[in-house]
Amino acid sequence: MQTYSCNLAKDFDEYKQRVKKIDDSIKNASSRDFEESIKRKQAELYQTLQKIFQRYEKKISQIEKAFSRLESDINSLDHKKTRIESLTEENEKLKKSIEYEKEEKERVLLKCNEMQEIMYQKADENDLLNQKILKLNSEIRHLHDLIRDNGAAKPMSADKFGNLGMNHFEENFGIISPPKYTPELNPDTQYTKVLKSLPKNNVNQRLKFINNEIQRVEEELILSIKE
Repeated sequence: MQTYSCNLAKDFDEYKQRVKKIDDSIKNASSRDFEESIKRKQAELYQTLQKIFQRYEKKISQIEKAFSRLESDINSLDHKKTRIESLTEENEKLKKSIEYEKEEKERVLLKCNEMQEIMYQKADENDLLNQKILKLNSEIRHLHDLIRDNGAAKPMSADKFGNLGMNHFEENFGIISPPKYTPELNPDTQYTKVLKSLPKNNVNQRLKFINNEIQRVEEELILSIKE
């Protein structure tokens, strides 16, 4: 705008100089060609003014177009600013969501670790229970062998042992049957020690003791299964 103002002032200075020259020409002209000179100079001034106005109309049009482009750019910048603010807000929400997911993942991982510890604990408990069941079944086998060796044709709780015994555990727990009792494997157990103290010819007393022990061991086995 300052450049345009300087150019406009320059053009009007030029116009003033032309007017001065015309005035000087008029003063020096003779009466004979005075009127003709006036008309010619007026035409020159008109053309000069017309050129000046045409030039500045074009410049004004260019300025208006420049302002229009500037206004469009400002509107575009406002739109971009609004979009940036919207994206910034969405980014903050996304950050919070990621932080929440991270915390949730840590909670789930902690819970998984706790469950894994529980599983290991349960596995250890199951191993102990299986060992206890194997031991109790071995004792039952031992007691049944003692009944057989002490003259009973059939163990008193054989049917009960069949329902609760090794087949049941092998199907449900995958437990391998313990080896059949032999004196070499289990010498001088508490049962054999008691039997040795009983009269050898009193078979009923010996069988009663053995069957009482079988009942006790089977009850302990049932409690182990319930656990």
